[in-house]
Amino acid sequence: MKTAIIVVALMGALASWASDATTTLVETESVRIRFDAVGRPLEWVACLRERSGRPTGSLCRHFLSVVDADHSGVPAGLLDPGEPVRHWREDGPERMLIGFESVRSSGERLRQTYELTPGTYGVRYAVEVSGVAGSGSGLHYNLSTDSAFRPSPMPGFSAGYAGVRRVRIDAAGETRLDDSEDWPAAVESEQWAGVRSRFWALLASPSSESGGLTGAAGEQTGNLTLTPRDSAATSMSLTLYSGPVDRLALSQQGGGLSELLFAHLWWWLKPVSSGLLLMLDAIQRVVGNAGLAIMTLSVAVKLLMWPVTRLAERLQARVDQQRSILQPAIDKAKEGFRGEERHERILAVYRDHGISPWYPMKSLIGYAIQIPVFIAAFAMLGENIALSGVPWLWVEDLARPDALVPMPFHIPFFGGDLNLLPWLMTLLTVVAAAIHQDPHLNPVMLKGRRRQLYFLAALFLVLFYTFPAAMVLYWTTNNLLHLVGSLLGRTVAAGRA
Repeated sequence: MKTAIIVVALMGALASWASDATTTLVETESVRIRFDAVGRPLEWVACLRERSGRPTGSLCRHFLSVVDADHSGVPAGLLDPGEPVRHWREDGPERMLIGFESVRSSGERLRQTYELTPGTYGVRYAVEVSGVAGSGSGLHYNLSTDSAFRPSPMPGFSAGYAGVRRVRIDAAGETRLDDSEDWPAAVESEQWAGVRSRFWALLASPSSESGGLTGAAGEQTGNLTLTPRDSAATSMSLTLYSGPVDRLALSQQGGGLSELLFAHLWWWLKPVSSGLLLMLDAIQRVVGNAGLAIMTLSVAVKLLMWPVTRLAERLQARVDQQRSILQPAIDKAKEGFRGEERHERILAVYRDHGISPWYPMKSLIGYAIQIPVFIAAFAMLGENIALSGVPWLWVEDLARPDALVPMPFHIPFFGGDLNLLPWLMTLLTVVAAAIHQDPHLNPVMLKGRRRQLYFLAALFLVLFYTFPAAMVLYWTTNNLLHLVGSLLGRTVAAGRA
């Protein structure tokens, strides 16, 4: 008799009988699984635990076991409703375990257990089959997500946040498994593999006796299937992680899963993003408001970076002063000469004033230090699950563009909503550019500097327009602080005059 056992808690087998079965619930503060009498998970839910003022259970995702629609993999009569199915459970402070065992009168036996650890999202699953005739057991475990696992589409540069990707996690970090990768992919006991979205992950790590993980990300859902490396194996054990891409949850689970967070950053930037995440969580616990916490974080980072900012401003002032000295002679050389002779004349100007042609690079030193912090802050705000679904003023969700009102038309790349925050950000930049003063620049050069600032304001509007509101709010606050500083500087300068 050809045998194959699809073990996903046998979803879909004997559906008519299951509707009358008594259910059993196993629940921690992180994961909730409801089984029917034969061990099929009827409900599998993971919820973000209380963090940063968000109540427990306010953000959840469903993960469901599935099998082929025709259920052809379930051996006829293996779980005959007329046969007894024994189940047991053990509830303790360190673990919660539920087991199911089916034994037919002919001796065929199926035993499966689920073990949950309070405080984590990991579920240890084990299955064993015996007494089945045939060349192989055909064991495999199939788990999928609901449609909410895939984030709603977003326009422009935020479109990347709406994807689902297949990944493998090991000591080297996260490896993205593109469509070109061969599946099934071999996964060792020290590795994880599966699918992840912006805020949630569905991953499996086989025991040392099991291997051969296959996974696929569909248009709306992700699923994965684990198969023993030995096709004739009669037992299999694995650990499933169905939970958030959250710093605390991933670190508690261990096994290298912390690499999921900020996986796209260089290794030296990840600690910066993690530090900013800790700062934001601490601030939110004090202020109790996500939007205000983001604005406060922007102020705090501005203060911490003040020495570097001052260094950048001084270097820029030095460059502007040297440029004011050189520019008249350079302009004269450009007007009277062409080609190689012009180049030689310009180099002579630099030599006569004892200034290197590379002098403008000095102003980049300070900004080169600030840019990584800016990138780390944006990465942290973009991947912070604690901001998902959190409203602020007119913003319905800080993890998405603010979408003040829908527009009567759709603009390619920019979407169909009017986002207010990017316009406020741009307005602050334009005002700061309009009042910009620099005693080291002559009127012509000052006018050129202001044109550069206007261009940057327009560029940032295009770049930031479709960004999640949390990221734009952070940079808008930064621009507000810069404008206030410019106004105070003008006031002080006027008082001295």
